[in-house]
Amino acid sequence: MSTRWIFRSLAGLLLTVAVPAAMAQAQLTVTLSNVFVQWQGSAPAGTDPDPLFVERDHGIATDATTRGRSALADGRMQAYSSSFNYPEGTVASYAGITVSFENTGTAPLVLAAGDLRANLDVSMLRIAGVGPGGNAGNTVIGVLGGQLPGVGGGAARLDYQHFDRDGGRPPIINVNEIETGGFVVVPAIDPFGLALSATLSAPAFTVGVGQSFQVQALLQQWSSAGNSDTMSWFAETDGYFGGNGLQLFLDLPAGVTVISPVPLTWVAAAVPEPTTLSLMLAGLVVVMCRRPRGTA
Repeated sequence: MSTRWIFRSLAGLLLTVAVPAAMAQAQLTVTLSNVFVQWQGSAPAGTDPDPLFVERDHGIATDATTRGRSALADGRMQAYSSSFNYPEGTVASYAGITVSFENTGTAPLVLAAGDLRANLDVSMLRIAGVGPGGNAGNTVIGVLGGQLPGVGGGAARLDYQHFDRDGGRPPIINVNEIETGGFVVVPAIDPFGLALSATLSAPAFTVGVGQSFQVQALLQQWSSAGNSDTMSWFAETDGYFGGNGLQLFLDLPAGVTVISPVPLTWVAAAVPEPTTLSLMLAGLVVVMCRRPRGTA
């Protein structure tokens, strides 16, 4: 039995194992996307606050004045608000992303629980005055939801409020977790109310060939500073600076590709499985089997 015959037999075996696995593969195509930022400040009673709204398809919505940003490419939503003794007390800022994917490949896409998720990070500051009837507070809402095949609609939502009050009264703190459709909220809250983080996760789901799923994420923030004779009430809610905000992540199985109007850095495929290595070895064996012409 010749060495060349052994090499060719090995190459055939490797190709037989590797090629079928590579023939059928899922592929995600972005079919719809929308990003937005919105800001609304205080307004005198009985007047239209005229909120700013910026919306973009397949791109970046940003407003330097209000410090709001939302981008499809990096999957990050950022918002900032601060309030200093506004008569109406509240300044709000919003940022959101909606994106739809279709499996345009030739095999189902199987995703485990947590493969689709969003990380929330917000820092907060409150300066309490001494005047009567005043307060300084932060409100943060983070949402991850969507429509998933075999699951339907669902969402993970975290609502957080922290208000410091005058007269040495204890603060008002409210935390509300809403979980539907198998989505999960895992919060981590600073005991002093100066930082808030959470992981919002989707359940396991499978996207068949030709099926679609939609992802929706939203960051909402309010800063509230109440009336005070001393004009010293201040509140800041920062989901913008220092990497803060709401960040999307989608982990894909090895080999799954994504077709999108812009590269999506928040969508990542796993390291290729040994099948890819088998193909490389098979090619190497084929090359070794070739003998230079004129060699005895």
